[in-house]
Amino acid sequence: MAEQTAPQRRPDRARPRVRHLLAALIALLALVAMAAGIRVVRGHRRRHIISTVGLAAATPRRALTAPTPHLSLVAATPVAIPAAASDAAGTSRRRPRMVAAACLVALILGAALVIAPRPTGTDSPDALGAVAATTTPTVVEKPPRPDCTELKCVVLTFDDGPDGVSTPRLLDILEEHGATATFFVLGYAIRGNEDILRRMDRLGMGIENHTWDHPDLSGLSRNGVLSQLARTDAEIRRVIGRSPTYMRPPYGAWTPGSTPTGGMRPVLWETDPQDWLYRNSATVAANVLGQVGAGDVILLHDIHQTSVEAVPAILEGLERGGYTLVTLDDLYAARPDCPVHLYCAPATAPAPAPGTVVTTAVPPEGAIRLVNEQAPA
Repeated sequence: MAEQTAPQRRPDRARPRVRHLLAALIALLALVAMAAGIRVVRGHRRRHIISTVGLAAATPRRALTAPTPHLSLVAATPVAIPAAASDAAGTSRRRPRMVAAACLVALILGAALVIAPRPTGTDSPDALGAVAATTTPTVVEKPPRPDCTELKCVVLTFDDGPDGVSTPRLLDILEEHGATATFFVLGYAIRGNEDILRRMDRLGMGIENHTWDHPDLSGLSRNGVLSQLARTDAEIRRVIGRSPTYMRPPYGAWTPGSTPTGGMRPVLWETDPQDWLYRNSATVAANVLGQVGAGDVILLHDIHQTSVEAVPAILEGLERGGYTLVTLDDLYAARPDCPVHLYCAPATAPAPAPGTVVTTAVPPEGAIRLVNEQAPA
């Protein structure tokens, strides 16, 4: 249904006319008051002069012609008369000033009404009301999530960082290619590299938990495992303001139903180029492109410069193969039946029972304990 917009109110054209008429009336009153003030000033000045001269002329005659017995009364009269005349003179001087001040105030009010800017366009109350009635809030829609049931989705992940040298170089490469990746970081490596994590966050990279200092979780108590995860979680939250959603057990050593995950989803991998062993960029890229399949999580390490330098060739090869780089959230949206405490690989094999230890190079559907003592993931 199409949205209905409120009818716009037409601006009231009578208001400017009223303002002009009012300004003209005040100006006219000011002129009349000024004219009256001038007349008052002249009249007061004339009466003041006449009364002053008359008093000055009459005083000697009264004093000379008055009878002797009344000499004291006559002598007192000239003293009172000049005082009255002085008060009249002061009042005469104040009245013109008051009239002039009143005229000035009237003129200022009239001028203010004439020259004051009146609201026009979108500044007027009517226009503002119309805009408020017709404007709808802008909603920024997120791009649709990639459908990994139809696309050849893969997730690029990097472990054991951040490293102060190789990780920024990796971020440069990913930014140049417009690619996304997920970083499983070690808690102890975050301090001093906070800017690297903030840059990851600005670029939309995933920042997830790889424990504090990379122990084999199978050799720790439950509280020991939770401490490793909680300390790293606190460091990540300190830097970017939110907690991770996923965790990766070092060496892939994890037993479903036994190893705690701190409420995070465990993430293993399907494509492992063994970049920790082959310190050659061409070899690492060839191993990735030779193993990768739709729905795979690719394991790499951003602490190795040779692995970082292999990334451009990996990205180009994935694009040629028709793969789409996605986030872990995108990938798991295509696995809606996977419980949050398990790792669900894109294989069709049944999941092992909780507590079962499975040794394999590629984890089947469901969570497993991937034993690979030589691969420090």
